[in-house]
Amino acid sequence: MAGHDGRLAVYDKTDLVAEHEVEPLIRGLRGHEGCAVVVGERHVYRVDLDPPRMIRDQLGSGPIAGAWMGESLTVIVHEDGTGLWFDAELAVRAAFRIPAGARPVGADRWGKTVVLDYPGGTRALARDGRVVYTTEAGALAISPDGEHLAMTGPRGITVVPVIDVLPPDEVPPGEGAS
Repeated sequence: MAGHDGRLAVYDKTDLVAEHEVEPLIRGLRGHEGCAVVVGERHVYRVDLDPPRMIRDQLGSGPIAGAWMGESLTVIVHEDGTGLWFDAELAVRAAFRIPAGARPVGADRWGKTVVLDYPGGTRALARDGRVVYTTEAGALAISPDGEHLAMTGPRGITVVPVIDVLPPDEVPPGEGAS
């Protein structure tokens, strides 16, 4: 449990097991097998449960604008547009750079595709660190396998294969719009 006082409390059912000092602003928190990953405004933390200990890492530079906490990977985007995918061990799996101002709001489980939300309502799909699709008409969501994109529009929710919205130079040979 993280409080606005910059303290993270670790409980075993109702018993307080450990307390750690983190940051007052938490961008994300996700439990994993035997640990939790916490993303603050400036650092990321791995909190081990047994034995209780905390590792703090900066992972990149500058303030973190947003985080998306996935099942196996976490995505963070710094205010300057630099982004990182990392695992529960805080090992960086991929790095990317996108236009500044984005917050990650969804991603596939492989560390390849991320959905971004920009101030002003623009949504973007970035693949391999490159923005490949943008829209101002509603929400975007990516399936965990990275194969399908859900979007809202005048006719409600539409689900399409991601390949259908990719620019021609992003479409793998032999595949095409359905």
